[in-house]
Amino acid sequence: MRRMTVSAAAIVAVMLCAASHSAVAASTTQLQVRIVTGHLILPAGSLVELRIHENGRPLGRYPLTHGEAWPPGSTRVVPITLSEPVDTGAIARFGIYYRPATASGPWEIANAQVSAYLPGGTWQPIGTALAGAIRPGDELATVDRDGSGMCRADADCDDGRMCNGQERCAPGTRGADLRGCVAGTPVTCPVNQVCVEGAGCRGVNTAAAGATGSAGFGGDLPVSGSGSSSVSASNTAPVANQHCQEGGVSVTAADGTVRKLPCPHGTVCVTQPNGAGVCVPSAH
Repeated sequence: MRRMTVSAAAIVAVMLCAASHSAVAASTTQLQVRIVTGHLILPAGSLVELRIHENGRPLGRYPLTHGEAWPPGSTRVVPITLSEPVDTGAIARFGIYYRPATASGPWEIANAQVSAYLPGGTWQPIGTALAGAIRPGDELATVDRDGSGMCRADADCDDGRMCNGQERCAPGTRGADLRGCVAGTPVTCPVNQVCVEGAGCRGVNTAAAGATGSAGFGGDLPVSGSGSSSVSASNTAPVANQHCQEGGVSVTAADGTVRKLPCPHGTVCVTQPNGAGVCVPSAH
């Protein structure tokens, strides 16, 4: 009788576990992301994307913005249709990635929740809700279901940008963050070239830059007092007074004077890994 009692208890436990698992784990192609913004505005042109970290599969990236600004204290509900079904039970964690269009500070999320549309017409939350500040080029993510919170592959650390180098998953390595990710080495281009996202090292149109009259643009260097342009040998030296702004470059002189100069025709301002805004030939 005792053996039968234990067996019955075990069966009940398995049934309860299976019922609990079936309420969460299911295959779906429909997700919904609900984000409540904090007290900071999301600048227009910024990239916000949902990142799904699923065991045994490549990192899933799904854009949530399309160039629009998000005001503070607003609520956004973004539906996502997946090209392939995802098993919610195999999702280790999800995150919200943020990259501003230009040099900017952190952005804040008051609450973010991802839900999956399950058979039977119900929406089931995946994991816990997120809240907190996100630094530019970083991801606010839930804790792994196994409780480790560590990356499993280099793809878990990839921020989607090539010019700042390839990130690596190396927990315990010197310089690794709390997720075990190590930042990459920024791309260093040859003289008279800058790194352009999606295109690599490209030549700087210094002749067109000089057509601005009052100033020229170089690879990293701020405009010289004489109005001539010059180009540095690397795009990784720190620069604090030359930034992309409103379709051009904002240059701050040594006396604090700020000049806003449009990029010449056929060029576009691109923020380099060192933070400098540089007018480079358009990729199109």
